Amino acid sequence: MNVKTKVFILFVGLMIGSCAGKSNESAAEDAYNETESRKTNEEDKEVSSLVASQSVADTIIDIYVSDEQHTIFYDIPNEKRLTLRHEENHVFSILYKTSDNKWLIVEKAPSEPGVGRIETEHVLFCTPEARHIDIELLNPDLHNQGMHFAMAFNELHLIAYLKGSFVPVPVSFKSLIEGREQTIPDVFEFDNVPKSTGNEKVIVELMLGKGEDQIGQGVTSLQLEDGSIYAVPSFAAHGNILYIVDAINFRVLMYDFSGDFIKSITYPQKTDDGNTVIIKDIAVDNEFIYLLSSSGAYVVNAEAEKIIEKIDKPGPSSESFRYPDYVQVGLDGNLYVFDYATNKMYTFQKSRQSFKFIESENYRNAISHLANKEFSASAYGEHEEINLGRYFMIRRNNNSAIGIYDSGYSKCQANVFATDQKGNIYVVVDEIEQLGAQFPGARTLRVISPEGNPLYSLEVKSWPGGPMNRHLIVTKTGKIFEAFYDLETGFEEEPASKLTVKKIK
Repeated sequence: MNVKTKVFILFVGLMIGSCAGKSNESAAEDAYNETESRKTNEEDKEVSSLVASQSVADTIIDIYVSDEQHTIFYDIPNEKRLTLRHEENHVFSILYKTSDNKWLIVEKAPSEPGVGRIETEHVLFCTPEARHIDIELLNPDLHNQGMHFAMAFNELHLIAYLKGSFVPVPVSFKSLIEGREQTIPDVFEFDNVPKSTGNEKVIVELMLGKGEDQIGQGVTSLQLEDGSIYAVPSFAAHGNILYIVDAINFRVLMYDFSGDFIKSITYPQKTDDGNTVIIKDIAVDNEFIYLLSSSGAYVVNAEAEKIIEKIDKPGPSSESFRYPDYVQVGLDGNLYVFDYATNKMYTFQKSRQSFKFIESENYRNAISHLANKEFSASAYGEHEEINLGRYFMIRRNNNSAIGIYDSGYSKCQANVFATDQKGNIYVVVDEIEQLGAQFPGARTLRVISPEGNPLYSLEVKSWPGGPMNRHLIVTKTGKIFEAFYDLETGFEEEPASKLTVKKIK
């Protein structure tokens, strides 16, 4: 082998060795970089996983974001600035949080906006569990954007919107914690609800006075030696007969549906202890007429026109029923009594041996509870923690929703008023023009089928023009009656002259 050949071989060997060294060096560097990258990603995942793994104390004093907005902090009684969420690539802004700090909605945006529109998200946290809950995963028809908290069915709910619409849907916190798939009930818009003016048939017009075809004595109250009776006429319909309480004249007037007078039934003016009997409400079934007084209930045999029993209210005798109180025969045949003063519900069976206490939520749905224990309704949608909004929902008492309904008003309140033998649901919907006003604006009676389909919407009076305990009734067969005075004010300076009872459906 000559010298040139040896030199060439040596050169090639050095080149191969050099390339191999560089290749090994590059592979090592790539491996190092991959390890560091993996380590960084794992650290990022570890920080992000706080939401899924960290358990936050139930007592959370405050929630807030850091100055640079990358971190959401929370305080508990003995520690401050604990991390709920940290993301270097995003900034957070708190939009809403519940008063107990257990639920939080934040806006999340990129730290460094790229070209084009900034993508922001609304993110929901259950803070005691340090858990991010994605509404869109629970139901793709719901949108994370626009979420807020509001009252529905007298409890705070998350309100989420249907995608592509402004229809709000209440979601219970319990279902969110359990991770249940959110079922959206059918939505019924106001324009699709049939309107009805009813039959508008006047049954009877009673002038105020003492005569057979009159009611009261021309005034709304009667001064007596032991006080005064604030005449609060109430009425009931059963079979083909109207029963109208004439509290000042201590009697019940009976008319058929043609408006012909049948008879009147009188009741005692004084109790055994000498107090004036003030009848507040009336209910009727196939056997008896029930008269709710200030101290209990009288059971009257309709045929014999005789009081067969007096049922005292349980508890101290000084705690008498006060205005307004209600009595009603439920679809189950039992008698239900609501006492406004104590916010309690009582019932007794046909044996009429004693009252039984039943819890009641509040006065607004007391009447509906008397006639129906299966359905409830609630408006919702506004950010304020009150049951107000354009939409209302009807649900069964097992919390399954029947439907979502557009009231047609910017703000409303809704309560189930009655159900009939066919299972139809009657919902009173009040327009709320000003929060806290004594009377609502417009009022409609929405009639819904048991399946949730709107049957019709009927305009009714929100104010009967004078003092009345019950001025709207729905019978078990679905007949609707309304009673009202001839003047809109009902003030003593402008006393009414007559009371009208009209069949409106």
